[in-house]
Amino acid sequence: MSHHGEQLPELSELPELDGHVLLPEQIAAAQNGVRGWVRQAASQSARGVGWASPRALLAALCASALAPLALAEPGLAVAAAGINVVGSVGENLLSGLIGSYLAAARAKTSLRTPGDTRAAAQPADRVRQVERELTAQLEKALQAGDAHADALAETLGRVLAEVEVTQVVIGEAVAQGHARLLEELMTAFVELGRQIAALAPMLRLLYVEVARIQQTLYRQDAEHRFDRAQTQQQIALLTVMREQLSELAVRPPGGTSAALLGASGTAWAGGCPYQGLEPFGPAQADLFYGRGQATARLTAMVTVPREGGLIVVIGASGEGKSSLLHAGLLPALTTPASSSAGGPGGPGGPGGPGGAKWVPVTFTPGQRPLQELATQLAVRCGADPDTVLAELGRDPSRARERAYQVLAAERIRRHQQGATGDGPQRLVVVVDQFEELFTLTSGEHAEEAETFVVALEAMTVGTGSGAAPVPSAQPERAAGEQAGRPAPGVVVVAMRGDFVERCAAHPVLERALQERMFVLGPMNEPELQRAITGPAAAAGASVEDGLAEQVVRELVGHLRLPAGGIGLTGLTGALPLLSMAMVRTWDQREGGKLTRQGYDRSGGVASAVEATAKEAFDSLTPRQQAIAPRLILALTITGADGQVSRRRATMGELAALCAPEPPELARQVVEVFTAARLMITGPVLRPPDPAQTTEAVSADPASEATANVSPAPETPETAGGANAVELAHDVLLTAWPLLQDWLASESADRALHGEIVRDSTKWDQRRRDASFLYRGVRLQAAQEAITRWRADPDRYDGFDLSHSVEAFLHDGARTAARTRLRRQGMSAVLAGLLVITSIAAVAAALSSQDANQQRALALARSAQAASREAATYSQALPGIPETSARLAAAAQAIADTDEARASMAALLSRPARAVLTKHTSTVFSVAFSPGGARLASAGGDGVVSIWNATTGRQSDADDLLEGGTLRSVAFSPDGKYLAIAGDDGTVSIRGVANAGQIGNFLIGHTGGVYSVAFNRDGTRLASAGDDKTVRLWDTATGRQIGAPLTGHTGGVYSVAFSPDGTRLASAGDDKTVRLWDTATGKQVGAPLTGHIGVVYSVAFSPDGTRLASGGDDTTVRIWDTATNQQSGTFLTGHTGVVYSVAFNHDGTRLASAGADKTVRVWDTVTNQQIGAPFTGHTGVVYSVAFSPDGTRLASGGDDTTVRIWNAATNQQSGAPLAGHTGVVYSVAFNQDGTRLASAGGDKTVRIWNATIGKPAGQPLTGHTGVVYSVAFSPDGTRLASAGDDKTVWSWNVAANKPTGAPVAKYASTVLSVAFSPDGTRLASGGGEITVRIWNSATGKPTGAPVVRQINGVYSVAFSPDGTRLASAGADTTVRIWDTATGRQIGAPLTGHTGRVYSVAFSPDGTRLASAGDDTTVRIWDTATGRQIGAPLTGHTSGVYSVAFSPDSTRLASGGYDKSVRIWDTATGRQIGTSLTGHTNTVFSVAFSPDGTRLATAGGDGMVRIWNVGLPYDPQALLRAVCSIAGRSFTPEEWRQYIPGEPYHQPNCPASR
Repeated sequence: MSHHGEQLPELSELPELDGHVLLPEQIAAAQNGVRGWVRQAASQSARGVGWASPRALLAALCASALAPLALAEPGLAVAAAGINVVGSVGENLLSGLIGSYLAAARAKTSLRTPGDTRAAAQPADRVRQVERELTAQLEKALQAGDAHADALAETLGRVLAEVEVTQVVIGEAVAQGHARLLEELMTAFVELGRQIAALAPMLRLLYVEVARIQQTLYRQDAEHRFDRAQTQQQIALLTVMREQLSELAVRPPGGTSAALLGASGTAWAGGCPYQGLEPFGPAQADLFYGRGQATARLTAMVTVPREGGLIVVIGASGEGKSSLLHAGLLPALTTPASSSAGGPGGPGGPGGPGGAKWVPVTFTPGQRPLQELATQLAVRCGADPDTVLAELGRDPSRARERAYQVLAAERIRRHQQGATGDGPQRLVVVVDQFEELFTLTSGEHAEEAETFVVALEAMTVGTGSGAAPVPSAQPERAAGEQAGRPAPGVVVVAMRGDFVERCAAHPVLERALQERMFVLGPMNEPELQRAITGPAAAAGASVEDGLAEQVVRELVGHLRLPAGGIGLTGLTGALPLLSMAMVRTWDQREGGKLTRQGYDRSGGVASAVEATAKEAFDSLTPRQQAIAPRLILALTITGADGQVSRRRATMGELAALCAPEPPELARQVVEVFTAARLMITGPVLRPPDPAQTTEAVSADPASEATANVSPAPETPETAGGANAVELAHDVLLTAWPLLQDWLASESADRALHGEIVRDSTKWDQRRRDASFLYRGVRLQAAQEAITRWRADPDRYDGFDLSHSVEAFLHDGARTAARTRLRRQGMSAVLAGLLVITSIAAVAAALSSQDANQQRALALARSAQAASREAATYSQALPGIPETSARLAAAAQAIADTDEARASMAALLSRPARAVLTKHTSTVFSVAFSPGGARLASAGGDGVVSIWNATTGRQSDADDLLEGGTLRSVAFSPDGKYLAIAGDDGTVSIRGVANAGQIGNFLIGHTGGVYSVAFNRDGTRLASAGDDKTVRLWDTATGRQIGAPLTGHTGGVYSVAFSPDGTRLASAGDDKTVRLWDTATGKQVGAPLTGHIGVVYSVAFSPDGTRLASGGDDTTVRIWDTATNQQSGTFLTGHTGVVYSVAFNHDGTRLASAGADKTVRVWDTVTNQQIGAPFTGHTGVVYSVAFSPDGTRLASGGDDTTVRIWNAATNQQSGAPLAGHTGVVYSVAFNQDGTRLASAGGDKTVRIWNATIGKPAGQPLTGHTGVVYSVAFSPDGTRLASAGDDKTVWSWNVAANKPTGAPVAKYASTVLSVAFSPDGTRLASGGGEITVRIWNSATGKPTGAPVVRQINGVYSVAFSPDGTRLASAGADTTVRIWDTATGRQIGAPLTGHTGRVYSVAFSPDGTRLASAGDDTTVRIWDTATGRQIGAPLTGHTSGVYSVAFSPDSTRLASGGYDKSVRIWDTATGRQIGTSLTGHTNTVFSVAFSPDGTRLATAGGDGMVRIWNVGLPYDPQALLRAVCSIAGRSFTPEEWRQYIPGEPYHQPNCPASR
């Protein structure tokens, strides 16, 4: 160091000192300077002061190292020369800069020059002054961002690497416990690496140092040397840092390979680095990014020395539990500490706390969990699995001794392979998919579950350790065990969160949840981005800037919902969607780069799973597609609670299901789905040959040198040759519509099972009254179903019947048998009655009144039973509307029961209105007359039938006999004529009234004619056919106009005039759609291409601006006729060829029909399907047409029928209300239904004109966070809203502005608000776990907060009289409060097994509905607090909202499965099909005040209004049903459908 009187030389004057490097003393000085900087930075960080940018951090670090280095002995000259050598920049760049910076420092600091008389600064002060000046100058130079700045950054990076500055910084931050600074450093270093590729050497050293520090922390954590919470936090932070550094070092910006993880520069060479729906395993540990902190926390929990108890990993489906265990935890535990290569989750980790000291044992419970455990232990210690199973069955604590034997066998095996050291010390037993303990273990093996759990715990307890003893059936053996041995292992089980409640039945599991539960929450956005960029980098690929952010942004919009905690948002289920989307993006990569364009081509996250599954299914041959549903359904199981889960099956079992098809066919299907990453196959664990098994492994580790051991193979999971197959992920169960359709068939069985259970309960509660027994067809249906369930118990797991149900059905069958016998012996009975009557007359005279009452009661009960039976039968015939309607009317005629009314409501809620059955062959074409009164149909029988479109009536006189196969029929615009075309190549025009032919046949086509269409004034007719031509005809003369329109290279299947008649569209075999000028006959523009198969149908929109087409590729496409370009995405949903498309009268709807036997309706604004498909046809549907007013649809098909559908019932009204830019969480109607309010994730409240579907004013802004709830005041003048900003606002609806400041402020998120019926009070609830009631005018509390509801409140609702308030919360309960006193009324309403998200009082106040995370809706009696009937089941995921209709007869619900369902509140049965159209979670439902509309809102950002009106008046309801029935049953039909019940007078007048 220079003396005070010396003058410092200019660096530019220093001599070159070739080969001189920094001395140890100088390096030490530099490192001390950095330590001082860390202490100062930690102080600033604690005060919230940081550096302006990552480059500013680099400048500060360099200055802290260089300042003491420059002022230390042997002088600045040597130091600078050494820096030049280290920097290796080939010029004196750094020296020149430092020289200039020091010159500036002398001018600003107290460094003295000769003659300077100022007081000398202390050495420490001088260093800090120079350091500050150097920081400012370096930062300025680095921020320039030019080539000079990059060269300087590269030089500084090499200097810092030589001085090991980054290692010192991280080590000091960890040693001093500066967690916040550590996190800030992590972010800054990673960003530096992204900005400056040349810093890779420095990052490599930092990566290695972080790994070393982690290993030290693991050891300290195990030894309890420091505060454990602080240590684990630091381990987690360092894990994330390593994860990010490894990504940068593998593939830094600019494509420079940094060889951090190996000489190749890449850690993965196995193709696509993304797993799709498959979990990550140990082999993919190098690719496992985004879960670094979770891995570190779980590893710390596992390695903490502790006796007894399981570790339970809990998380929602799709959170990556399996991957965390297999690619995170196990590699972290079992990788040797010396390993430094690989990714952050695996071998590249710090080696884990123990390396080779852990022996992993992994399996899933399956149907025989104890047998599975016995096999796992047996194959590893050379024992007989059957012996071990019997042993564990008698005494589950013996699992501990077997675990000791496994360790002994593993030590011998490793010793034989040349390993040194003590060998493995502990097992880590990982039991994945632990929910199988509840879903698969049933029947005769159900008792294994508890024994299995006890055996697992036994392996976590040592001998003589003082831990809680494991129950043993052999206490004398336990007493003789060697004392003081540690537990042989740690057991980690992973389970879906929705199964937590079931653990209460197992004390071991209940204790584990209380003491050692590890909750794996959703990945946050930075973690998800690393899950995108990390695997790509590991595979040597790059990710285009902005792609990761775009993918995550779309995920957020697709999945954002209030899960994971009160007031919090979670990306639940994000990982499988992300991974599948990235698999598809990888397939679209350009060279070695994943691009945004490629991602867009792949379809994005919203359709990733659905598109992949559809592509896989479509690639199958017809024979393979025929067996695929059986195979895939065999890999699912529906529990007794309606939850659908995955299950495994062997390849042999799947092949057997497909008989008589060859087994190879099943294998081919599995291979296709496995290649698409939708299925997982793996070997079945096989036990060793008992003949080769040795049972001589000692439980005493000391005897292992002489033990006679047959060591287990290295990978017992690979033994044997049989393959197990399973679906890759639970997300398939909800994200693949076709699979949902297949599962729906099973749900019908589930509904029938529930119905039988409910009806048997009623029978039992009514003292087994015979009038409640099943009879006739209903009894027969129940018996047939039970036979089916019992024939396949694995398929129908959970369909067991209680003794009460068995007795119910047995008594029904016995009563039916007695009825038959009574009829057979009626003659004898009548004879006997003559005697009995004379005797009974005396008794009757004495008690006639009582007898009459009893007889009337018996008759009434008998009638009610018959009514219920007929009503049930009615709902079982959705595809035969006339018969269904007659049964419903008959049920009402027999007795006015709840079931009769429900069956009528269900009928009117279904779209089917009539089935017209006169054709004897395929119906190829249907057409409505311009007025909509008539419907024409034509088909393969050569007949054109004309029907009354209202009644469906048709007589022989209405038939037009043409002969041959007819392909097309069309009404003229005035409705007087029909154009008819067929396979004979002719076109004819016939009069409708007199059936006479107008003129001669129109002859010109040289092949079959497939399509005809009139222009708007009827003067022209277009035709198209097999001869590849389109022809125009003069309808007055019958002559062809001009030459044929040619251009198609194959048959032409469809033609359509534009509304103004100036253009003609055609489509055909050449996969194109073409537009023609009708005046010139010339083609307009290029063909419209996009379909990848034959195009069978085209249709213009009513305004002519759009053209729809459908074809062989199963898609429907909409084209812009001005540009000839496709408008938006194509419409997907059909699973077969689309043969027909048709617009409705205003162009807002498009109907399509096809080979999948369905008719579908689409919203032409969003291109999304509206509602469920119309089903009923039993064959291909070839034609569909809207009525002129758009209220009806007609279809015809291969089953020879014409069907008429109501196109408005339970369908969306108008276009969705679009305006919100995020999730919509709440909707509410005002008092007269003219306004609808909505609120959502974009922080706005919006008011809509509910009549026209347009905004009523500007959005209401003021909230600073997500708005979760809105409610109108009873008079409609005010609107309340609440949300994530912890406030409740009140708005003046007329003025469209707040009434003032926020009404209320909470300490946490507010999730629900509700006005009292008189509008004077406002209730709110949320994360503050209290319910508060406010004066709605003043905003002041009306009293103390309502007593707490544990874990927070999701929903509040006032009773109609305002005296009670219901609340629902995260504690699984519903509570009712006295609004005057704030006290709880009665006990909590319990029954839900998960969070309860919504409550609603019925308008009459007698019932309360609730819905929650357990997928059920429940109805409660508000007087008694008891649940009414069984839960309403049908939703396949959590239910977020419920709402009663104004007359209390219906209940609407919406949930995570994207569906809306309407229930009959009296019977608990679903009315009609589900309302589908939302493409994401449905968060809110609300009836209009008149009950005719239902508003819904959801995660797709849309508000939708549905037509759900039903007649209130019973007679009006009956009249509506009779309009479908046409007439009542005849006496003969009555005896057929309702045997045993006397014929009742018709209650439907004949109309057909």
